[in-house]
Amino acid sequence: MTVERRMRVRNHHQAEVVLHAPALSSTSAYPFDAAPFGWLWSAQQWHSARPSALRRRAVGLALVAWLPLVVITALQRGAGDAGSWLGPLFDIRIISRYLIALPVLVLAEPVYVARLSGIVTHFQRAGFVRRADSARFSRLLARSHALLHHHFVEAMILLLVLGVAVRLLSPGMTAGAARWQLQSVTENPRLSVNAQWWLALVSQPLFLIFIARWLWRSAVWSRTLRCVARLELSLVPAHPDRAGGLLFVAQSIAALAPLGFALSCALAGAIAGSTSAQPFTTMTLSAALGTLLLVMLAIAIGPLGWLSTPIRASQLRGIVEYGELAARVGRRFEARWLRERRFVTSEALSASDFSATIDLYSVVSAVYTMRIVPVKVRSLFKLVASTVIPFFPLLLTLVPAQDLVHFAAKLLL
Repeated sequence: MTVERRMRVRNHHQAEVVLHAPALSSTSAYPFDAAPFGWLWSAQQWHSARPSALRRRAVGLALVAWLPLVVITALQRGAGDAGSWLGPLFDIRIISRYLIALPVLVLAEPVYVARLSGIVTHFQRAGFVRRADSARFSRLLARSHALLHHHFVEAMILLLVLGVAVRLLSPGMTAGAARWQLQSVTENPRLSVNAQWWLALVSQPLFLIFIARWLWRSAVWSRTLRCVARLELSLVPAHPDRAGGLLFVAQSIAALAPLGFALSCALAGAIAGSTSAQPFTTMTLSAALGTLLLVMLAIAIGPLGWLSTPIRASQLRGIVEYGELAARVGRRFEARWLRERRFVTSEALSASDFSATIDLYSVVSAVYTMRIVPVKVRSLFKLVASTVIPFFPLLLTLVPAQDLVHFAAKLLL
């Protein structure tokens, strides 16, 4: 093949790549930048807002949820008594939810939005979406963006939050159940009556709304991947990521680490700050943490399972096509080096046939070992670690120090 012909083939190939990956419009650049109750935090401007503005918004929302509890309790019980306002000031349940978990949800939301938006736009930029499906893909992203701030979703979340508030204020909520498990956040003797009303009608609904924003965005993310999986994706069976080129989608798992940390903080604080006479045990702690981990793994890995269908189809196609290529090369190799029985000289050690055959077989091996679900262990580790960390202080209160030292000595020795 002449140089001129090789240049024409290369230009034609580059033109096909460009056709498969058209430029994205400005309206689809950030398909996940909306959320229910956008007035709490303008999601449409997250990418252009200053970090200081985001921090001020997080601090402001945390103070709205926490500071009135201290002030109302001090005013109702008398500011002269230090115990009247020091109680809610240092209450672990209140601090873990409204001074730790809530700011984390606010500060990390732009990172989650950026990660999801980058993933879905990379489908088209990297050429996984064919040119014939470009319009369908754009409509898919537009529909996802519309679902994120749908008024019906806001109404349902508001009804749910109001139902929780009524539930918190209703007497006998924990009748017939283990006290620490269903103990209401308003069942706190450190808070005055008016402070409990503020917690039930303002603080807890605000916390639940931000959790709902994260969960609804995850639900829309799952729907988006389900629709993307139905497209005729242009995957590469021999891609080095062993997922047809879709392993970049696993970045969404680590992006959920702040949500796992926030929920774990709230749960660990509720257990540690319980005023019930019934103590919690290691079994109770393990059950609570295990349930939370299962929920977080389902939220993180569940949406990626939709991509198993196109990945499996790509693998089956690759097994046939790459296997046929490997068989042809293998027959040529055997015919030249085995069947001819020719005399082997020292030049055989430098022959390119061996290295070329080995390289080809390594490519074919990648096709046979493709991962059906695009999941990375490192991403899972980040999610699990961030969810487990808030439970470590509780674990230290249950396990004696000498047992911890003995266990550490066994690991080292």
